[in-house]
Amino acid sequence: MVDVRLAGPEDVAAACGVLRPEDVEECQVLLGMDGRAALEAMFEASSESWVAELEGSLVCIFGVVEPGCLWLLFSNEVTWLPLAFFRKSRVVLDGLVHRYGRLGNYTAAENGFVVKWLSWLGFTVGPPEVFKGLAIRRFYFDKG
Repeated sequence: MVDVRLAGPEDVAAACGVLRPEDVEECQVLLGMDGRAALEAMFEASSESWVAELEGSLVCIFGVVEPGCLWLLFSNEVTWLPLAFFRKSRVVLDGLVHRYGRLGNYTAAENGFVVKWLSWLGFTVGPPEVFKGLAIRRFYFDKG
């Protein structure tokens, strides 16, 4: 069963210890911070943040920084995700798009799972660009 709930400071602390190396690298390049500092900063700057859990284990932590900067970091323990996660993702995305109108950010171009997942959700994913030596892709989703 997939559960999505509001995140608290204890979730940020728990997530810091299980971030995927790919996500930590993105934080270092895009934000100039290690994974812990980046996650704490994004959590503090977000109007809302959530945790997704699969059978009680943290899958990801995510949030939105106004006016629609979507951030999401996955757990390194994620090796597979059931169809229920993808269905729930779509429901959550619909709610976020309804609230914010437009969502977007950047992800590492090599982060194949995230790029495919974002595309499946209906995000427009741009071509690779290089930023501080890392190939990244812009992604966005418009309400209209």
